[in-house]
Amino acid sequence: MAVALLGNSPLQKWGILRCNSGGSKPALNKYDLTPEEQEIEEHADQFVSVTGEERAEVESIIEHARKNRPGNLRMSEFDLALIKKRAQAEGLPYQTLINRIVHKYVTDQMVDREEVLKVIAEARDMKAI
Repeated sequence: MAVALLGNSPLQKWGILRCNSGGSKPALNKYDLTPEEQEIEEHADQFVSVTGEERAEVESIIEHARKNRPGNLRMSEFDLALIKKRAQAEGLPYQTLINRIVHKYVTDQMVDREEVLKVIAEARDMKAI
C-alpha cells in the first residue's frame, strides 16, 4: 500500500489516507473520520493560511497554555487520600488529576451534579427525554 499524495488534503499530506493497491480511490487506513473530520476533509481546499503575525500569536497562546508552573496547595489529608485513590483508579498521577480538576473549574467546564440531576428531572417531567 503506497501513500496517496493526490492533493493538498491534510490527511493525505500526513500519510493517513492511503490508496488501495488495486485502485486509485483513497481509503482510510485504520481510521474512521467523525462527521466533523469528514466535513473538514471535504472542504480542506477552502481553508486560507493565516498570516505570519496571526500564526505567531496562536503559537504564543499555545506555548503559554502548555507551560506548567510548580505551586503549593494545602488540603486535608482526607481529600488528598481520596484524590490519590481516584487518580489510581483512573491510571494517572494524582498531580495530573488535580491539574485537570483545577483546569475544568477555572474554564467553567465543571458541573454541579445536583444541578444536572435537576435539569434531567425537569426534562423528564416535560417528556423531552
